[in-house]
Amino acid sequence: MFFFTRLLTNYMKYFLSIRYLLIALFCVINSYCQEIIILNELEANKVIDSAHAALSNLELTKCLDYSETILSYSLKNKKNGITSKAYNLIGLCYEELKDLKKAENFYKKSIDYAYQSKDNRILNLAHSTIANMYQYHEIDKNKAILNYEKAYEYALISKDSIDMIYSKIGLVQTYFDIDKMDTGYKHLIDFENYTKPLKDTQFNILLYTYKGYYYRKTDNFELAEKNYLNVLSYLEAIDSEYDKTYAVDVYHEIYDFYKEYKKYDLALEFLEKHDKIEDELHKNEVERQIQSLGAPAEARLFNLKIEKIEAEKKLQDIVLQKKNLVIRIIIIVVILLFIIIIIISRYTFLTKKYNKKLKITNEALEVSMQKAEEANQVKSKFIATITHELRTPLYGVIGITNILGNDYKELKDSPHIKSLEFSAKYLLQLVNDVLIMSKIDDTEIQLNNSLFDLENELETIINSLQLIASKTNNELLFVPILPLPNLVASDKIRLSQIIINLLSNSLKFTKNGKITLEVKLLKTESEVDFIEFKVKDNGIGIPAELHEKVFDKFVQIERKEDDYQGTGLGLTIVKKLIQLFEGTIKLESQEKVGTTITFCIPFAKINQKVINNQKVNFIEDFHNDLKILVVEDNKINQVVTKKILESKNLNSVVVDDGYQAIELLKVDKFDLVLMDINMPKINGLETTKMIRTNGITIPIIAVTAFERDQISEDIYEVGFNDIIIKPFDSNQLYEIIEKYITRIKI
Repeated sequence: MFFFTRLLTNYMKYFLSIRYLLIALFCVINSYCQEIIILNELEANKVIDSAHAALSNLELTKCLDYSETILSYSLKNKKNGITSKAYNLIGLCYEELKDLKKAENFYKKSIDYAYQSKDNRILNLAHSTIANMYQYHEIDKNKAILNYEKAYEYALISKDSIDMIYSKIGLVQTYFDIDKMDTGYKHLIDFENYTKPLKDTQFNILLYTYKGYYYRKTDNFELAEKNYLNVLSYLEAIDSEYDKTYAVDVYHEIYDFYKEYKKYDLALEFLEKHDKIEDELHKNEVERQIQSLGAPAEARLFNLKIEKIEAEKKLQDIVLQKKNLVIRIIIIVVILLFIIIIIISRYTFLTKKYNKKLKITNEALEVSMQKAEEANQVKSKFIATITHELRTPLYGVIGITNILGNDYKELKDSPHIKSLEFSAKYLLQLVNDVLIMSKIDDTEIQLNNSLFDLENELETIINSLQLIASKTNNELLFVPILPLPNLVASDKIRLSQIIINLLSNSLKFTKNGKITLEVKLLKTESEVDFIEFKVKDNGIGIPAELHEKVFDKFVQIERKEDDYQGTGLGLTIVKKLIQLFEGTIKLESQEKVGTTITFCIPFAKINQKVINNQKVNFIEDFHNDLKILVVEDNKINQVVTKKILESKNLNSVVVDDGYQAIELLKVDKFDLVLMDINMPKINGLETTKMIRTNGITIPIIAVTAFERDQISEDIYEVGFNDIIIKPFDSNQLYEIIEKYITRIKI
């Protein structure tokens, strides 16, 4: 790869030289004079051009003299951009002298002044030059990449296509040097896109040579040879000495290529071409090197001159600071006196003015508060609407799940039906949590305790997540450490929510691994069993610095474009729920090793008396003469509600909207009406109001997916008898029907 490095550096050096040399042709400055009087910034830039011209001819002594003059002018006149260019020139001279430590020092000074100048082109030049040194002399490839990327960033801002091209050349070369071929090729494609409109011979030589090298290294002989032959078509059209440096390197690269693939005849042909041009260039290079023989001694003297200039600059700054300090003190005193006079003379006027501003501010604040209140109402309405729209289909899912179990007895104990029912109820609880999180400041989550088999519930959770585990090739295990209590009294849904959140997190950050849910009775104190739950995985792990943050809202450990990472609320809800259970939680994790989250919850001991006292909801069949009117626009929910009623021997008539219900009640007799609230044409509130206006006193039950506290006032005001929130358990519906209808048991 050395020939590529030399090719890149020569190209950058000669391009800069040609560009500045064209400008230098118009300079009035004598190219042999040792002292140049600079009158203004324009003249300084002309001297910079002359210095670059001298550098391109390896006249290092002359280049250093020009740089001294430029630096002296720019430091005294605080021209940061010119100072940056001067230090850049000096660094280039020392780089030619192979004093890389001093060169790096001057390049860094160039970068400092470039940032002070805030000129994007100068920043591009400063970063490009030091990057070339790091790359060409193989000092630090990573620093080279960093500086090329910064150079490209400033080239983009200044919209200079040539600067963009040079930055991309450097990135291609450096990534190829460190064998990151694919990354280098991406930058090569950018380089190609930038150079296509220019139709530049040298750029095309670079492009096809790099492409040939890429395909050679990726073992694609055909494409490599095709690109090398493209290079040859451009080499035939060049004749300058600079262009011949391209030819000699390219011929040697093609020689290596054919030799590598054991095509020795072709390799020999290009080796002969290489040797012929190299002999010619060697003679010219010797002459150029002779010109710079006296430069090292001059450089040592120049170092002293630079130190003197910088010392004079510091002294000048100190003197100037003292003068400025005296002037500032005088100005401050005068300003203070002037301010005091103004304050005294206009105190009354200013007081009135500020009072007026205060009034305007208060009015604006009042408007802002009103807007904030309106925004809060909009947010609440939005959350309520979304929740309603989710609850409505969930009613259908849960209802149809129950219907499948009842109508097809062979499916009653199916693990798939149980998983479906469990998932639907869990999703319903999450929807409810959305409302709770939206009102977290004024709403306290309450636990709903019921008796359930802990081990059976945990097995259901594990089974419901097996499909997700299989998609990421994970093994999901449940390890109960006996003995465990047979029954526990707790909030089954909330406990399931904690475990599902933790298992889902482990599945999300583990691939081809193992996730274990381990449960054991940790200890017993008095009438309380402390049960420990442990979720372990061997996934990516969590960095130590994030251990304290993972339970905060909206914290994401890692996000990739092709990996969904959730909302960042999961572990926040987990911690809050465990606190509701009066439990504790602990996190242990190590990057690339895995994560273990342990939480412990106290459960009150369950005795036989408690089990016997547990209420069992059982409603006997109703008399078959009872008839219920169902007003519901959703077809699936119609089927579900009708099935629930039929299972208890209740007759029902279903209509799609409120107008049909009003007309039917005029001609037919019903024992009770189940009225949906959110319907097209006319909603349930207006329908009920019209029914009551017609003098009909039949019990009407509001069936809604809205929160009870959002509509309860309106419900009772228009004449509803009661409310039931969708999705509901069938026993809830039977109980409310029993409440308003005299039941005749069979």
